[in-house]
Amino acid sequence: MPLVKKGYTLVISRCNELDRSIRFINEKLKEYKIKVIKPSTTEEFYSVLNEVQKERRKPESTLLEEFIRELGNREEFLKDQLKKAGDLSENFSSLMRYKQVLVKIQEVMKNKAEMERASKEEPLLGVMRFKVANISGVIDKVDCERFKKFIFRVSRGILSLTTR
Repeated sequence: MPLVKKGYTLVISRCNELDRSIRFINEKLKEYKIKVIKPSTTEEFYSVLNEVQKERRKPESTLLEEFIRELGNREEFLKDQLKKAGDLSENFSSLMRYKQVLVKIQEVMKNKAEMERASKEEPLLGVMRFKVANISGVIDKVDCERFKKFIFRVSRGILSLTTR
């Protein structure tokens, strides 16, 4: 009889899925250095399993299904948390890049203010123009127009911004 027609193949596939989930969660626990307390002997494992069965008041036949369901929920929760952590990391990196751009703009604005002060003090310097060739940085496309307006307003119409 082929393997797919036997009655226990569904249980085996469920066990494989459970094993995959356990391995995934274990990898993440090791990655984040979270200590896992494992039973040292088979007898200790069965003792813990019996305690869990009594605590949950479930028959042995449905306990595996409950473990699979609960582990699946925890795996989804872990994946969601990892995604959120990645998003936070990306947002933090974006904010740090914005900060670098703003520091450069602040330097340019200080230079502009110094030029204006010098032009008021010495008439010959008033003829000189201050030109910024390039300031490089990374800004999301959705924030680009807002940033252009910000630069224009902060420089009182003197600086304009081009993007690629």
